[in-house]
Amino acid sequence: MKLFSLFILLACGITRLAAQDLLGPWVSLMQENDLVVRTDRHYTQGLKFTFMSGETKADADRWFARWAEGLPNFGAGFQASRFGVSVGQNIYTPTDLSAKTLQLNDRPYAGFLYTALQLQRRGETAAQHPVLDHWQVDLGIIGPDAQGELAQNTVHRLRNFGLAMGWSNQLKDEPGIGMKYQRTVLFSAGKANGFEGQFLPHAGASLGMSGTYAATGGQLRGGWRLPRDFGKQTIDSLLPGSGGLAQGGWPGWGAHVFAGVEGRAILYNPYLDGGLFHETHRVAKHPLVGDLKLGWAVSFRHAEVSFTQVIRSKEFTAQKGIDAFGSLALTVRW
Repeated sequence: MKLFSLFILLACGITRLAAQDLLGPWVSLMQENDLVVRTDRHYTQGLKFTFMSGETKADADRWFARWAEGLPNFGAGFQASRFGVSVGQNIYTPTDLSAKTLQLNDRPYAGFLYTALQLQRRGETAAQHPVLDHWQVDLGIIGPDAQGELAQNTVHRLRNFGLAMGWSNQLKDEPGIGMKYQRTVLFSAGKANGFEGQFLPHAGASLGMSGTYAATGGQLRGGWRLPRDFGKQTIDSLLPGSGGLAQGGWPGWGAHVFAGVEGRAILYNPYLDGGLFHETHRVAKHPLVGDLKLGWAVSFRHAEVSFTQVIRSKEFTAQKGIDAFGSLALTVRW
């Protein structure tokens, strides 16, 4: 009977993340492309570099801790905070890259070049579950100055692919400014000999010219020596990433697999709705879009490699099929 009770506790019990153990800084490089499914269309390329500082105590006399302290708690208590910055570029195209004329039934050409400034707070919910709040401000540009044409066709020349000929029809230059927020909660089914399973639900929103929508979803993951983070992300996730090494270091290598879903209710998508200040090509978008994400990750003492396969529902009414792309990330932690 005692063994049975212990099994139930391991399978269903909720464990607490040691929020008092401050996590160190990390950097990551993320590359996304749809060539993994042998297409070259729609969201066709993304590249993002992120730096996140080490954590400090929430009440520390640091500028980012003071800023984080002024943000709403939404019922949680926070013991640690950190700041970060990302730089990146996304590229969007219609399906037929050989056409020079405007393709009225397909999405516009567009590039987005940006910097993102970030604040994170880690702690516990009122029910003592580990929680992470992420706040972000996007500062970027959508249009020719985002250099989408240069980036795509340079790569195509190097790899001897056909050039994308319709960039003269791309969206006009407009600011890509926005504010983002996401909360992620971690539930663990307990550990046994280094193996663990977790469920990480999340919810958040984006407001601004870089996109206005609400998002919610969750991720299931299981494996050996799970990292001290809140799940694997993609470039357009509201959360760019989390984690870092704890003060006690990382005991060795680990590996896990994960699966997640996310749904978005979209009010404004500049890459489909067109610009706010210029009359540009636009298509009728679907207000609800869903993602299925499947992947794996292998962690070492100071580095982690992960891959995510994303399958996305149709984003606009004239779209002939769903899209898919792969996301490869290298993270270094210390």
